[in-house]
Amino acid sequence: MQALLNSVLAEQARVLEGGGDKYVARHRERGRLLVRERIDLLLDPENRFEIGSEVLPVDSLKFTDGKKYPDRLKAATLETGETDALVVVHGTIKAVPLVLAVFEFEFMGGSMGSVVGERFVRGAQVAVENGHAFACITSSGGARMQEGLSSLMQMAKTTAVIQELALAGLPF
Repeated sequence: MQALLNSVLAEQARVLEGGGDKYVARHRERGRLLVRERIDLLLDPENRFEIGSEVLPVDSLKFTDGKKYPDRLKAATLETGETDALVVVHGTIKAVPLVLAVFEFEFMGGSMGSVVGERFVRGAQVAVENGHAFACITSSGGARMQEGLSSLMQMAKTTAVIQELALAGLPF
């Protein structure tokens, strides 16, 4: 699985360097791909389903720094079109099934809050249940301070689910 993923990533880099792809101009403009663009370049176009998209952030702490947390979330959603910093999709790469989690750095620096942790865990659990590989493309700014301790708890939660993948003998 690692060799297959490396081959697809190398192919993706060649496409971006060589031009001619619909994402090249935008990539060169921004210097990075948005999450959906990366997913489109990695996964086969058919038989995809998103995992955890119904999980949305909540401002349980009523956190305010220079800006209220709900206002930061709204701005990030308007900028990216995403509801949080992680998109998880079950699909295939060259007909090999896997669950792919991809961070969106443009959404609050790709920081991990409770939604990111929950989506990651749900994705890994789908991989375990189906006996499929799990891959994660990271670009994270760390824990999301606006969610306090619940943000930090996601690290323990995601580490635990990675152990489930390891125990199942699945590539991740």
